[in-house]
Order: sequence, then structure tokens, then C-alpha cells
Amino acid sequence: MNHVRFDASSQRDYLVTYKLVTSFLIIYLTLFILALLQSYEHNYDYALLFYSSVLIFFAGLVLIQCYVTKELASPRSFVSILLVIHFAIPGILFAFEENSFAYAENYLYINDAMIYVMLYGFTFLFGSSVANKLPACEQKGKGSEEWDPVKFNLLLMILVVVGWLVRFYIIANNAYFQISRTEQGELAGPFYAVIRFAEQLPMHCLILVSVFAWIKKEGNRKYVYLVTIFSLLEIIYWLPAGRKEETILAVIFPFFIRYVLIRKFPKPRLILLSFLFILVLFPLTHYYRVAMSVGGILGQDVYDTVTMSIESAQELDVADRLNPGTVMLNRISLLEPLAACIRIIDEGIWEKFSGDSYIHLLYAFIPRFLFPGKPGLHYGNDFGHAAGVLSDFDFDTSVSVTFIGETYLNFGWIGVIVGFAFGLVFTVLYNLATSAVNKLTWLVIYALTLPSIIYFGGTFALYFGGLVKITPFYYILLFLIKKRNVKLRV
Repeated sequence: MNHVRFDASSQRDYLVTYKLVTSFLIIYLTLFILALLQSYEHNYDYALLFYSSVLIFFAGLVLIQCYVTKELASPRSFVSILLVIHFAIPGILFAFEENSFAYAENYLYINDAMIYVMLYGFTFLFGSSVANKLPACEQKGKGSEEWDPVKFNLLLMILVVVGWLVRFYIIANNAYFQISRTEQGELAGPFYAVIRFAEQLPMHCLILVSVFAWIKKEGNRKYVYLVTIFSLLEIIYWLPAGRKEETILAVIFPFFIRYVLIRKFPKPRLILLSFLFILVLFPLTHYYRVAMSVGGILGQDVYDTVTMSIESAQELDVADRLNPGTVMLNRISLLEPLAACIRIIDEGIWEKFSGDSYIHLLYAFIPRFLFPGKPGLHYGNDFGHAAGVLSDFDFDTSVSVTFIGETYLNFGWIGVIVGFAFGLVFTVLYNLATSAVNKLTWLVIYALTLPSIIYFGGTFALYFGGLVKITPFYYILLFLIKKRNVKLRV
């Protein structure tokens, strides 16, 4: 008779998993019962509370599994966290504050939105599970990709110099601040996308330096210091512009790369400080942008614009100064856009794309200077009017349909199948980044796709249109700086 034996490591993982799951279940059930009693007593939306709680429950189980297996940098981990942040937590809060949407009619579809989110999450996880069954490497056997330090430093220097020169050019052409990007400042033209891509080069260098710093588990002290410098420079550049997304990425990228390579967390104090910084960033950037737009102070130099915006933010009327918690909820919640997507399709206000918005990705391969009449990929303003969240005279504001909402606008309820494709593709990239022969190259590419994973508030063609151009670019560059004398072990 065969007996299954567990080694010490397996037993330890089992005990850790058991303790985490048990603790999670106790906390979850306690909070759920208390919330349910509160909901029943005050006649709140208990159905929405239930759906949100179920989503938190399953996301929590996925995260526990990822923690034990050290896969917290995997797509399934990110998506589980983001579904909780963007849908489950706002769902619970909305359950206790009914009809708090910008357009009340959208609230009638909030439970449909929560059900659709859960279905999307399951299909994403299914796609991720299928990807884990596929060969994870480009070649059989194990290899050790190495980058030539001289070539790497030369590439880094070129990208940094070009990137910062372009950034100074953007500042000089009044296209630096977030609220001026709608008009594109003075950059409008066939090379606009190229300029914006070059603006991101120093951020890409942060990814490259982070990979080089932690290729070995002990880390390269010189490059670790360089990571800190690059990260601070990115924060210094993006924060005054009012761009919280890039500011957050400047904090996340080093932690993310380090965890993937050495499977270790930084010091808890550093994690806490970074979390508090990101938490405070949401309301502060909101007040800052409002002050900048109300003040009408664009056209001056960067220093004067920033200082005057800060002063204006401090002098905002109480009516303009939303509660920080309300600001956070408005910024992170994607429930109303998704509910609006379901409503406008159900009521016949919006015609289904039937895949057209995904086909627009093909336009990304054609540069605008070769195809000046290339159609735009933005329809956020039209959607905002159809959803009822914009006034009839607002033709500047763009309301995102979100990745998940776009799947519904294309295919209705069967659009959740798109989640399977996303789960499959992102997990294949992650597996290549962790176990392929050229895993360092694939790690850079996976990091470049990270914004597409963590920012649900976008559309497919806009995010992936850039990726289909920059990923081959970096694959070729990193191939050129590889050491040629590294032997693969089969």
C-alpha cells in the first residue's frame, strides 16, 4: 500500500494555509453577520451586501493561496485585490447608502453589476488556471539569462537622456499638467503618441534598474541605491503634474520586481509608509486638480503653477472640499460605470459594439504620421452622456467604461468570456517572467503590462494599443544587451 509523505516544507505550508483560512473565515463570518444584522435593522440593500461579501470571500481565499505559494505578483492575485477595491468595498458602502450614484437610474442595475463582476472574476481565474497547464518556458530546460553590464549601462543612459529631454520639451509646450492633456497642449499632431511614449522612458528605466538590482538574491547595492533615486525622480516629475497613476507606479515597480525575483517582502515599515502615501495621494491629487482647474492658472511656468495651485487648494470653499473618504470612494469605485453599461444596453440607449472596440487594436500597428485620419479610440465623453453622469454641455470630461464594462458593451452577459482571455494571456506572461529561459526579458515585458492589469478604469484598445508597440521594442533592445557566452543547461 502506497502512503503519501509530506516533507517539512509541505507540512509548514499546509499549517500556514490552515491558520490563514481559519482566521479569515472567522473574521469574515463575524463581520458579515454584523453587517447583515445592521442591514436588516435599517432596511438596507442586503442583496448588494451579500454579493459584495461573497466577492470578498472568494478573493480572500485566492489571496491566501497566492501568499502561501509566493505568487502574490501573479495576475490572479492582482485581479482579486482589484475586484475587492473597485467593486466589493464600494458595494458594501453603497449598500448602507442607497441611491448615492451620480445618476439614480444606474443604481437600479447595481446588483446586476456585482453579479457580472463575480462572473468575470471566475472566468479570469479559469483562464489563469488553463495558462498554468501550458508550457511556461520558451525552451526546454533551465537557463540563466544575463545582461552585459556595459551594454546595459549604455542603454540605460540613452533611454534616460532621451526621456528627460522629451519631458522638458513637453513642459515647454504646455502639455505637462494632467488637466492640459485633454487638449494635448501644443503637442497635437501625428507624432503625439511617440512623444508620450518617450515621456515614459525614465519610468521604463526604473523597471530595468530594479531588475538589474535584484537579479541575485543578495541584491546589487549600487543599483539598489539607483532604484531609490529613479523612483524619487519619477515621483518628483509626476506628482506636480497631478498624475497619481504614474506616481503610484513609481512606488510599486521596485517592490513588484523585487518580489518576483527574490520572493521576499521589503521591511514592514517601508510597506506601511508606501501604503499611507498612496492612501493620502487620492484625496490630495483631487483637491490639487480642482484648484488648478478652478484657478485657471495654466500657461505659467511649472513652479508658479504648482505653488499657486497648492495655495488655491487651501482656499477652496467647503462645498468644493469633499470629504476625503468620499473622494476615495469616488475615485476607486467602478460600480456606477459598470451598472451604467448594463443599463444603456438593456434600455437600448447604446448599441452593442459586438467586438468592434477590440478590433480597433489593429489600428495601433499603424503610426498616425502614416495614417493621419486614424480614428480616435476615445468614447468616454459619449459614454458619460449616455450614462447620465455628465451635463448636456460638458464635452471635455471623459468617463471610462472600464475593462469589465467594455466587455458588456460588446457582448452583453456573455462578455465575461473575455475575462478568460485576459486571465490566459496575463498568466502566460507571468509564467514566462518567472520560469522562461529569457525570464529577465519577460519580466520587463510583464512589468510593462502591469498598468493594464491594475488599472481597470480603461479600455482595451487604448491600453493594449501601446503595448503591442513597446513590447517588441524592448524585447529587441534586451536581446541586444544579453551576454552571448551564457550556456543553457538542458
